[in-house]
Amino acid sequence: MNKPQHIIDRALKSAGFESLNELQRETIDAHTKHNNLLILSQTGSGKTLAFLLPTLCQLNPESNSIQALILAPSRELAIQIENVFRSLKSNFKVLTCYGGHSMRTELNSLTEAPAVLIGTPGRICDHITRGQLELGDVKQLVIDEYDKCLELGFEDQMKFIQTELIGVKNTCLVSATELKEFPSYLSFNDPGIINHLENFQAPDITFYKVSYTADTKFERLFDLLCTFNGELTIVFCNFREATETMVDYLKTMNYEAVAYHGGHGTRRP
Repeated sequence: MNKPQHIIDRALKSAGFESLNELQRETIDAHTKHNNLLILSQTGSGKTLAFLLPTLCQLNPESNSIQALILAPSRELAIQIENVFRSLKSNFKVLTCYGGHSMRTELNSLTEAPAVLIGTPGRICDHITRGQLELGDVKQLVIDEYDKCLELGFEDQMKFIQTELIGVKNTCLVSATELKEFPSYLSFNDPGIINHLENFQAPDITFYKVSYTADTKFERLFDLLCTFNGELTIVFCNFREATETMVDYLKTMNYEAVAYHGGHGTRRP
């Protein structure tokens, strides 16, 4: 197989990067010294590339089995990880499995095992219980946003998945918060720790509280948007239907708006 540095240089060039950042350099170096890694960093720190590059270096092109499993708490993050991996333009097959995606499509893709499998814990468990997934040859396990996985109640699913991972040699946990204790069910012993949380500087954000009633919510939002003098603005809503209703109202006020949500497609102005 190619030497790791050659693989990294080629992958970086393919993804359009000239060099590694500090977090990525530390992670790659720690990977050569520890079987287990804990990466503590915030979103936007380059952590995805940090754990994908060592993962890529360990893949065997002669294997026909799933070699690496990457778990993520949401389908959006799982898809993002897949996109970063694809940007490296390796010759290894990657597949992402998540709820809301066609089970049949995923099953068809699993007939030829990917080298890297990315997925949400719940969906991976579904494939295992249906007998559609063989993870015995997986050598690398990555759990991205491990703290968020715990927060969302995925610990039982992760424990179940771990029982299938009889051949794992390397485990990497990525978290945006300090872990009080390491999970015993992962055999996460003597990890190398890359901690960049202390280097994180919170963005300069000013918060304002705007009071409203149910009958005046849209009007107050419109008034608020008008104070921004046409600047680009993102409005977050808690439900898909609320997003659509908000856009419809803004259009009646001749305010250009577009809705983005997890439904089929997007509504454009």
